[in-house]
Amino acid sequence: MEHTLPTRPPKPYDIRERLLLFACDVVRVAQELHRRGPIAGALSLQLVEAAVNAASNLEEGDDGSSRRDFHAKDRIALREIKEVSHGPRRSPNQ
Repeated sequence: MEHTLPTRPPKPYDIRERLLLFACDVVRVAQELHRRGPIAGALSLQLVEAAVNAASNLEEGDDGSSRRDFHAKDRIALREIKEVSHGPRRSPNQ
């Protein structure tokens, strides 16, 4: 019996939908990493947290109390996405 991967619909252009799909992809990758040992498991948890936080912050931005609050939450979401794609940021003292 041959297994086939489900096909994805065309790329969505709504940023919230894209972030949700991104977070789901990160969770799937993290599940695989978690099976590879304690270090990969710890890193996978950090990746999942950052991906989910990015999606959450973007949603919270919609309910921002002001335009400034909206932009602040969007910037936080962008930093979380960068952390997932480039790894965690370290301060010079670490």
